[in-house]
Amino acid sequence: GSRTSATDVICPMYGRVPQLQALADEAAAAADQRPVMLCEYAHSMGNSTGNMAEYWDCFENSANGRIIGGFIWDWADQALIKKETLPDGREVDHWAVGGDFGDTPNDAQFCCNGVVFPDRTPHPAYYEAAACMAPIKFELAESKNAANKCNNSDTSSAQDSRSERIKLLIRNLYAFQDLSHLVLSWRILAAGQPRLLPAAATATGAGARKQDPQGWQLLDLPDPLPAGCQTVITIPCSADEVTAAAAAADLSSTAVAVAAAAGDVCSDVLLELRAALAADCSWANAGHTVAWKQLPLPGIDLPRCVSSPAAAAAAPAAAGSSLTVNNSSSDGITVTG
Repeated sequence: GSRTSATDVICPMYGRVPQLQALADEAAAAADQRPVMLCEYAHSMGNSTGNMAEYWDCFENSANGRIIGGFIWDWADQALIKKETLPDGREVDHWAVGGDFGDTPNDAQFCCNGVVFPDRTPHPAYYEAAACMAPIKFELAESKNAANKCNNSDTSSAQDSRSERIKLLIRNLYAFQDLSHLVLSWRILAAGQPRLLPAAATATGAGARKQDPQGWQLLDLPDPLPAGCQTVITIPCSADEVTAAAAAADLSSTAVAVAAAAGDVCSDVLLELRAALAADCSWANAGHTVAWKQLPLPGIDLPRCVSSPAAAAAAPAAAGSSLTVNNSSSDGITVTG
């Protein structure tokens, strides 16, 4: 489909990002108005579905919107539940594929190439695909890209000092829809833990802060933000306020200790954002998350240290000990160490 005029779109199969760009350039040079769209890409079989971020950067930033997207192969694993009797007499259910029913010839597990399992629970790759395809993008505002488009709201750029409010750039990637159907919220994480910010520290003149026990607070937009537009808004807290709240994070867990022993910053401070459906719709219920993001806040790191003696003692062993894998059990693989 990528070298014929018989299709309504230029439709390569499993083309790489440079190949898509070359096809788009070739079409433009030939005055061919058709868009480029992958009929298949990111074959989702086993530990695959890779290169999603690179593909979606290509889709979203192609010249004149020429490269419009593609289709992951495919949505759901195709398998049937089958009951088996183990050597010890126990019965177990498992997903059965070609050959598990004595059928020949067969394609073995080749029908299991979805981003969800047969019962529609997600594969790990589902979450990356959903993040890359999210119709809303969040990033800290910077002078190079913080200009508002399509509205007249706040046009200031990123914070200039630790006492100023944090500026956030929000982009609406919907083709036709504004953001009025979504509820946006935010919170602060330190060392992986939600941090509650004191109401007095972030009151904005409209009363005390409203946050749930997990630190989530509503993020109000000055307008619904039309399709294809972006805006810069103010997060009602400053770097100083975040630092004060993050300093109370518990650094005593073994996981934090392992990171510290490895020399990593064990306590990144993040601004976490999400956009969820405000009401039920035909494909999901209210509260379903359609976009989320964790943004590191520059210059706000907790110490490279371990505050708990017990965790400090556990760190070297956890970071440097060996693991033993035993795959002789009928229950599966056992890892110890």
